Amino acid sequence: MPKKPLGNNGRSQASSQETKEKIMSQSVLERTADQVTDSARQASRASSAVADAIEDTVGVARRAARQGGDAAEEFLNDTTQRIQRHPVLTVAATFAVGLLAGSLIGWTMKRR
Repeated sequence: MPKKPLGNNGRSQASSQETKEKIMSQSVLERTADQVTDSARQASRASSAVADAIEDTVGVARRAARQGGDAAEEFLNDTTQRIQRHPVLTVAATFAVGLLAGSLIGWTMKRR
C-alpha cells in the first residue's frame, strides 16, 4: 500500500490540534484559577463579616452587663437610703410581706 503524503495539511492539522488543546487547557486552568481566587475573596469577606458581627455582639453584651451592674448598684443605694429614712415603715413592710408569703405557702400546702 502506498503511503499518503502528509504534505502541509497533515502536519498542520496535527499541529493545529495540539495548539487548540493547549489553548483550551490553558483557558480552563485560567478560568479555574479565577474561580478559586473569587471564592477565596468571598470567603475572606464572609469571615470578616462574621468577625465584625461577633465583635459587635461582644461590645453590646459588655455594655448591657455594665448597665445592668450599674442599675443593680443604683437600686441597692436607693433601697439603703429609703431604709435609713423610713426605718419603721421598712420593718412594717417587711413583716407584711413575710406574713403574706407564709400565708400563701401554708394555703398551697393545705391544698395538696
